[in-house]
Amino acid sequence: MHTIRLNGFPGSADHAGAAGSHRRDLFGSRLAGRWPGHLDPMHKIFGILVLWHERARQRRRLLQLDDRMLKDIGVSRADAVHEASKPFWQE
Repeated sequence: MHTIRLNGFPGSADHAGAAGSHRRDLFGSRLAGRWPGHLDPMHKIFGILVLWHERARQRRRLLQLDDRMLKDIGVSRADAVHEASKPFWQE
């Protein structure tokens, strides 16, 4: 099995800005490479909750894809089931 990377949420590799040199926080403001160290504790907690919610949503959605769609993205049914079986807090 190979690892399926869920992308597009804070903390993922593709969450960088358009030029790739700046990262953005949950509200879209530029952080100039200071992600997430400068955020206050409530922002951090909120960010983690958003991350977990998005991860769980993407894993549920992965199970809804038919075999043709999974093949299009290069994922087997077994890999999709394996990824979806992970708890939301596990990367």
